[in-house]
Amino acid sequence: GHRLALSASALAAMFTAKALRRGWRASKAVPISKDDLDDIFGIIDVLCEKAGPVRIEMPNGGKNFDRPRDQTLEKTLQRMSKTLSTSKEKPRGASASRAPERSRDNPKFLRRLQSGKASPSIADAEDAKEMLPVSLLNHKEVPIDGDILLADAFAPALLASKLLIGDSRYHVRVNRPVVESVNCRCRPIVGLPLLPFASGRFCDVKELRWEWRREPGGKVICEQHMFTPSVEDVGSTLCVTARPAAPADPRAAAMLGVDEPEASATWTSARPVTKPRRSSESLDPGCGRARAEAMGQQRKSWQEEAPDRPSCDVLRVLSYNVLADAYSHNFGQCFPYCDQKFTRSERRIQLCRQEVAAYAADLACLQEVDANWFEEFWRPQFEVDGYSGHFTQKVKGSAEGCALFFRNEVLELLETSELALSSRPRPNLAPNPEKSVDVDRVAQAPHLPSAECAVSALLGSNPALADLWQRLGTIAQISLLRCRKDASRLVLVCNTHLYFANNARHIRAMQTALILEDAEQMSALAMEKYGVRPAVLFLGDLNSEPDTGAVELLGTGSVSAAHPDWARCAPFRWGFASSRQAARKMQSALKVGRWGDMKDNLAEDDTLGSCMERYRRMCCCLSVLGIGGFDGGADEDVPETDASVPEVIQTDSSASPQQTLMSALSANGTFQNSGTVASAQLALDAGIFSRVPVTSLDPQELVQAKKRTEQLAEVIKSKTEEAVTTQQALSETMLAGVSGSALAGVGLQLRSPFELCSAYDETPDFTNFVGGYEAALDWIFFDRKLLRKVSEAKLPSREVVSAETALPSSLFPSDHLLLATDLAWYSGP
Repeated sequence: GHRLALSASALAAMFTAKALRRGWRASKAVPISKDDLDDIFGIIDVLCEKAGPVRIEMPNGGKNFDRPRDQTLEKTLQRMSKTLSTSKEKPRGASASRAPERSRDNPKFLRRLQSGKASPSIADAEDAKEMLPVSLLNHKEVPIDGDILLADAFAPALLASKLLIGDSRYHVRVNRPVVESVNCRCRPIVGLPLLPFASGRFCDVKELRWEWRREPGGKVICEQHMFTPSVEDVGSTLCVTARPAAPADPRAAAMLGVDEPEASATWTSARPVTKPRRSSESLDPGCGRARAEAMGQQRKSWQEEAPDRPSCDVLRVLSYNVLADAYSHNFGQCFPYCDQKFTRSERRIQLCRQEVAAYAADLACLQEVDANWFEEFWRPQFEVDGYSGHFTQKVKGSAEGCALFFRNEVLELLETSELALSSRPRPNLAPNPEKSVDVDRVAQAPHLPSAECAVSALLGSNPALADLWQRLGTIAQISLLRCRKDASRLVLVCNTHLYFANNARHIRAMQTALILEDAEQMSALAMEKYGVRPAVLFLGDLNSEPDTGAVELLGTGSVSAAHPDWARCAPFRWGFASSRQAARKMQSALKVGRWGDMKDNLAEDDTLGSCMERYRRMCCCLSVLGIGGFDGGADEDVPETDASVPEVIQTDSSASPQQTLMSALSANGTFQNSGTVASAQLALDAGIFSRVPVTSLDPQELVQAKKRTEQLAEVIKSKTEEAVTTQQALSETMLAGVSGSALAGVGLQLRSPFELCSAYDETPDFTNFVGGYEAALDWIFFDRKLLRKVSEAKLPSREVVSAETALPSSLFPSDHLLLATDLAWYSGP
């Protein structure tokens, strides 16, 4: 028997009326009787995409034709006729016979023809005699003009319907819908929703049909896109099949082949369904439900104070750094206290999502969202709950970024801007990088017209800072939204994740100022376009503690050029205290036999920046060698976590210290992961003199190194205080009476165009809680002129977050804590 196939548009036109008369519905399949299929002949699939060749697939494994899309239809049909004729291919699937004895495709006849022993006229006559007529008809049975291009012949407008080959008639199916793949990012755990994602050709993946089974080939247990495993599913191997959407007419569905196996795809879980390792996994990750319920009580009390207050006046906002899986290769070193089973992405991200869902926020701003997880997990999950989302990926090769989600019934997105901070200041504002800013000239006229100009001036005066700035991948999302229930209420949201390095406080202050300046421009445009000023929200992982310039700028509206951050962080550069950079220097010195020069160079450089880098290296080396009690670790310009390497053991007594150290360096050893390299680096930085590398330190030398590290800390403290005092005096002298953006020495005076305040009345002790470090780094600032705080999500106690040493843990899926607040518009009582 043969099957009929048409393009979706032709099928819809042909069968809609008949389907309505028979009462067919799309929701359930209706058996097709033999009478319904009496007019079905054969099927030919045509793949005609927006680019590339057009493929015509003959049925039953027959010949496929890949023809240029810009070839004329006539030429394609002639090629098909010649090929099918000479091979005597049976269009209905019969096997092809040998090439005719006197055909040009017969090798023997072709050799005779070339030698002159056969007549061309005879060959042409034979070809003409055996050529099968081939024509393409539209839905009205009218032949399609052969002069049009092949791609146009199969365009929807022409409704190509039938292909005639000899006395055989075929229905043409253009761009058959096919699901190519199905996947699911999550582990099947009882109580945690699973939401698979699919890719397909010529089908809307949002309209797919889903079938969940407890085992391949088993009974269908769910036909929804999302499935939440229950206790009944424990131990089973879940699988889900996705099929293209079916037309309402079952005949059309059959002709499109949407229920055929080759049109579907299936995902099978690699692991059976399990129960949560602890009840908190499925009940309350991150204490989200308990914290959200407490917020609800605060909100209820606020509304009871004035019963006339409409609930729509309140906007729930949250911010959360969900810990990008892009950095999972570093988790073992960053979170050694956390069992790897709790940091696996397919489990951890599920818990992050469940924690966020507990708050039912109107606006959710996430940081460290993996680009692939956004498309394959976060966006689909939020869409099911009635949200829309927007993702902005960091630049400079980063695989993660920031995501904004908003509840569709509450807010609508009017416009959004993606700001890559390294793109500011713009070139037309930047000074020539080969020239430094004339500080005397600035002193005479210190006021600069904008924060961007101020940043440009500072970068121009510090080439190392300018080099670092251009390498940063920091981005910000600046989005304008409108409340659906009151069009006069606009919200301008700044969601960002500022640069992380500890000694980059001054950089974060500049980044904050530039984001605020861009937000001011969008606010002015909104005022001009919509007639109202939007309420501003500035939130995210700012990597800024309460005493930093960035927080001061946001919370008070300005930051002075006298702020200590400017002088303290001025020496910071790209490659600051880099373990890999230090390893390369060692290798170079060993290769040229000039190890002693490294010690001499260190002794000559006693600047604040050099001392800071040396101290960082020494702290890290002491930690590697088992000496604790220091604020250790190299403060890298990038997340430079060196892979562990096997320790080099000097078994050959004849091996020199140079050979031992070179062996360690050649094995990718650095002072972060190798005791041999750490010993050599510590000896250099601590001034334990030797013309050859020191590959191991005895207890007395370690005590000496520890003492010199403590002494160096005092030197740095003294030099820093001196630099801060000098900068403060210069700022007071240069900027007296100056109110706007200005440059003074190594610092900037910056102003905020908005009046913002923190959503937390008392700054939390920590929002980031990891082994050896805790600090309040995440913030929600809101426009205090247009909004007032109703409630805040109280943070878990130190006892709770330290139950498993630090974060992340089995209960907390990220190393950061989620922040949330309810904000009310200033209107009504």
